[in-house]
Amino acid sequence: MEPGTASVVNLKAVEPEAAEITVYSLAKRLFDMRKRDLIPPFLMVLEEAHNYAPEQSFGKALSNDILRKIASEGRKFGLGIGVISQRPARIDKNVLSQANTQFILRVTNPNDLKAISKSFEGVTSEVESMIKSLPPGISFVLGNEYPVMTNVRKRRSRHGGTTETGDGFVEKTGISAFEPRVDKDDVENEQGIKLDEVYRPLFLCEDSEARYLVDAKSMEVRAEQQKLNDRERRVLDLLQEHGDRQDVADETNLQLQKVNRITQSIRDKDRMKQDSFERPETVFSLESEELRVTTEAVQDRDYTGEQVVENMDLDSAELVHYPYYASGDTVFDPVARKKV
Repeated sequence: MEPGTASVVNLKAVEPEAAEITVYSLAKRLFDMRKRDLIPPFLMVLEEAHNYAPEQSFGKALSNDILRKIASEGRKFGLGIGVISQRPARIDKNVLSQANTQFILRVTNPNDLKAISKSFEGVTSEVESMIKSLPPGISFVLGNEYPVMTNVRKRRSRHGGTTETGDGFVEKTGISAFEPRVDKDDVENEQGIKLDEVYRPLFLCEDSEARYLVDAKSMEVRAEQQKLNDRERRVLDLLQEHGDRQDVADETNLQLQKVNRITQSIRDKDRMKQDSFERPETVFSLESEELRVTTEAVQDRDYTGEQVVENMDLDSAELVHYPYYASGDTVFDPVARKKV
């Protein structure tokens, strides 16, 4: 946690029980750390707070007790709490009553109005009537000697709470792909153009001699890496461990001249950097990840793995996708971090 920054924990797709455990664990740990002055003062805000601090008649959440404790004791330790809900009647009244300030937009449910009235003095029947008829963008602020009506400005941040509809649904699919190392928004800002995300299908293939990256649309070899024999692998491992060819010669009972020849053979196969004993980063050293991407971003294959294996006389073929950001003649490789 750092001053001036907002940390967001998104529990949207988390099961209710797991979400309760997460809120409890975070709230307890942060409260303990704040009491020991290990982190700066901060405000904890809970969206859909009735799920994590429900009123007794609506059940009990694992996080109830710690949130009640923070609401009653947190301020003296520099920990504030904000609770947000469209159903204030479902929030623990002990938490709600600790709020020094309430921002109330239009509420029509009688039970919710009653909960607001009980949690704050000065809410008269006249104020309740006004709350029921508040127009959009107007809020009652309770916290001073008397309620204040104020305008709520439009958000400046991206809206993440829009209602999901069929019109806005984007179909996604799961694929095995190399994960982009550069965010598309950053590349768009740098290039000054709008880019589309594209995932090109490839096959990671191999035979007894080498590994290949084969295009699944053209069956062209995009990259190749020769395999090392047992002696080369051993020498490479020892060079990385000791960093000295003479030490490798002593441990393997090979002549230094032989170690030098093996080292050059490893470099010729692009398995060692030319200026050090480190392994170079290539597409074959990358790990693929399971990603969910929009279906339209994934290009179709023209060949199957079986066709590639048979036509190219290979031992195996594993489907993987390579990401690109593209617009017209502009193509950016977010894995290699460069234009192509």
